[in-house]
Amino acid sequence: MGNIVSPFNIPLFQDIISQESYSLIKKDVIEYLDKNQNSLHTPWDCPTKTSLFLPQEQNFKSKNIENEVKKITSEYIKEWGFTGTLPLKIYGMWVNVSKKGSFQEYHSHTSSTHQHLFSGTLYIDADKNSGDLFLINPIDKILNNIPGSLKVKDKLNIIPQPGLIVSFPSFLGHYVGENKNNTNRISVSWNVIINN
Repeated sequence: MGNIVSPFNIPLFQDIISQESYSLIKKDVIEYLDKNQNSLHTPWDCPTKTSLFLPQEQNFKSKNIENEVKKITSEYIKEWGFTGTLPLKIYGMWVNVSKKGSFQEYHSHTSSTHQHLFSGTLYIDADKNSGDLFLINPIDKILNNIPGSLKVKDKLNIIPQPGLIVSFPSFLGHYVGENKNNTNRISVSWNVIINN
């Protein structure tokens, strides 16, 4: 009898943060948007507005969300079973605002200048019609050579909701579906890098 192994599983992290943390972070985001709404721009090939790439003095900062990201990253690292201690750093944190009809095109968070490890998102205002997050199987280019299988999916969709926090390897391609609500989908995203 053969021994079946699954060596290429890629763990993802998702959870709902506590109501107390969510309330504090939402307050930080709303205050930030009140001051910077007119500075948000659309640097991508989609209508989603973001604070990414704004000047340093206009970057989104929140100790409340930094604490949450550090907490979930320490849990997530355990699942990966990395050997040794990794000098990690939150590198970049930005707010995204997607009005009705907005989406986010396919992309990943790899970089030639930094060793990105994890990327993540926390939903501030969102629901099941706000546009799912789709994480793409990294072997998607060869999946059409494999017959349909319940074990091998080409993508995983995550339905947004307030307080949902998600972390995944930065190399995973992903995109966000169309917001079909009349209200904005608001999220905060970040990268965690190995700080060498």
